[in-house]
Formats: sequence, C-alpha cells, structure tokens
Amino acid sequence: MRDLFSYNSDIRKNAYLNWRTDHNDQIGNLRVLGDDFATGAEQLMNSILENNSDKKADALIMPIMYCIDQYIELTTKAVIWLVEDLLGEARSKITTHDIAQLKQTMVSRIKKKETKTAGLEKALQPVTDYIDALYAKIKTTDDKGRPVINIDFARYPFSVDGESHFYISDPENVVVDIEKLAEWFQQIRDSLDGLYYVYSDEWENRVNP
Repeated sequence: MRDLFSYNSDIRKNAYLNWRTDHNDQIGNLRVLGDDFATGAEQLMNSILENNSDKKADALIMPIMYCIDQYIELTTKAVIWLVEDLLGEARSKITTHDIAQLKQTMVSRIKKKETKTAGLEKALQPVTDYIDALYAKIKTTDDKGRPVINIDFARYPFSVDGESHFYISDPENVVVDIEKLAEWFQQIRDSLDGLYYVYSDEWENRVNP
C-alpha cells in the first residue's frame, strides 16, 4: 500500500501538516486553518488574474468560493471563542456552517463584552455585503416554507434533496468577476483579521501582562 503521509528526500517538496498548529491551542488552530484557506483563495485568484488564457477561472471558482467561506467560518468561530474566553464564559459548541448565523453570533458576543460598538457594523460591512450577495443565491425554502441555506453549493452540484444549485438551474450565464472578488476578499480579511488580532492581543496581554 502506498503511504500518503511520507517524506520526500527533497524537503522543499514536503508539506508539514502540524508545524503551524499547536495541540494545546484550539483557537490558534482555527486561525491557522482559516488563514490556510484564505491563502488558497488568494493564490488561486492571483493565478487567474495573471493569465486566464486557458480559462482556468471556470474550473477554479468553486475551490475559491469554498476557501472563502471556510475562511469566514473558521475566523468568526475563533473570534467567538476568544471573546467568550475574555468574558469568562464557557466556549459555545458551534456546529453550524451557516456563516450568516456565525457572524450574528460573533457580533452578539462582541456587543456583550464591549460598552461601545458603534463602529462594529461598519467595520464588518465587507463581510455583511458578501454574505448578503451570496445568500441571495443560496438561501431557499423547503416544502414547508422553512429557510434552507445551501452552504454546500461549492462542494456539490445539488442539495441534500437532490435539487440543482442556482448556477446549474439558471438558464442564463452565472458569472463572478475575479478581480472584484479578489479586492472584496482583501476587505473581508482586513475586517475579520482585525477583529481576531484585537481580541487575541487582549487575551495575550491578560495571560502574559
């Protein structure tokens, strides 16, 4: 049997899965993997913007969007746990992949901790705009009128009920401007990374004054 987890004699050709993580730091590990997905999205978009003569954008857009959603999910979860730690509360058992719900939870935790949050929504506007634009396409209702979030749109061509996702069922072209998305994602990163560093720095100063 071939070994997936093996060394190449040329260390430049190896990927070390656990060099950037710490088994004692769950929040830091969320941050590391979130950053990994962000880097993946950015490098894929950069490769398209450098040269798309082979139309690679059509094949890479779903991995890009999946990476963006994973970055948002993991980073908002990290901020939620950081704020809960600072509040002295038990960490939430977060199982949802709904990035809109995660963003709302993050905002509610921050508002519980901070006395002044007037600029919070403005700082998060790029994230809010992205979620609104995405959910306009992936939010549907079931046969009982209950909301359904097809957050797996970038992983599967159809929902768990077998219904084709919007980009398959739409008879018109469904297009993403990669240049605009790259700029937008940088704004999203500035927003969420900024929040993460605010609270991770506060926690570090508390435990290591």
